[in-house]
Amino acid sequence: MCALDWNGRLRREIPRGLAIRQSPDGSRLLAIDYPILDGAATTYVIVDAENHLIDRMSSIWREEAVWADDNRHLCYIQDSNSSGRGGVASLTERVPAGPSRRVATVGYITYVPQPSNGGGVPSPFVAGPHILSCSVLTDRALVLNPETGVLTTLRLSDGVQVGTHSFGHQFYPYGKERPAEHLVASRDGRYVADNIDGAASVTVLDVLGDRVIARLPVIMLSGFSWDGTRAVVRLNDQITEVIEWQSGRVVRQLAGTFASALARPDSQDFLVGMPSTRHQFGLDLYIVRGDGTAFQVARSVEIIDQYGST
Repeated sequence: MCALDWNGRLRREIPRGLAIRQSPDGSRLLAIDYPILDGAATTYVIVDAENHLIDRMSSIWREEAVWADDNRHLCYIQDSNSSGRGGVASLTERVPAGPSRRVATVGYITYVPQPSNGGGVPSPFVAGPHILSCSVLTDRALVLNPETGVLTTLRLSDGVQVGTHSFGHQFYPYGKERPAEHLVASRDGRYVADNIDGAASVTVLDVLGDRVIARLPVIMLSGFSWDGTRAVVRLNDQITEVIEWQSGRVVRQLAGTFASALARPDSQDFLVGMPSTRHQFGLDLYIVRGDGTAFQVARSVEIIDQYGST
């Protein structure tokens, strides 16, 4: 893996494969360890920016983990079944190399059978709660239960439920008859964008007030800026924009689609990734500054996730 700074310069190469999550400031990395053994719980390593081993973890079901916005705490869904294959699901918080703390019980992890298509016995889905955001700075975590279709706001410090929002339907894999749906939360856990495949607009929910505050005339919202005021949106099949989403003001327009977005901490800068123009796989990466200037920093690469930075 290659680490870049926010000027696009190569900082270092890290010999780790299958990276899963990195902290917002790039100082911590969660990656799958090797070798991967059939039938064994997945083992993860936590390393710092210099590739020094900090800790090891096991059985984060389906890689349900995010780094909190203090760059120290790792929040994840813990399965009471040590194999990571079905049990009580807990929102858990820990500082790597320290003890873990169960914040709250948030549902169950279960097998969901797949219908057979005549080609043999299908493998089941493993399904359970999803973390949308985990903020130490605002003492707030958002967890979606796809089986009930309920978004729960928890106080991270003590696990107290401080709010809920019901979408009125199940999410995949339970609600298979519905279009694909993907929720994107702001860093502080206040705003949630509801991306529905094929819809002509994206709804933005204010979690604190449990109310819809915007319906954006775009087909996807990929990510919010660190302060939650801006967003990277897919306008149509040819254009991606950085906008001030509450006013609609366009900060920058880019040619491309299916964009992913990473927010720079304490800034309005974005790292925007769009499908490579030169290769079938990988992303071309652009940095879009808060003042609207933009420049390309890499071609045909992969990025870790929507929570990290370069």
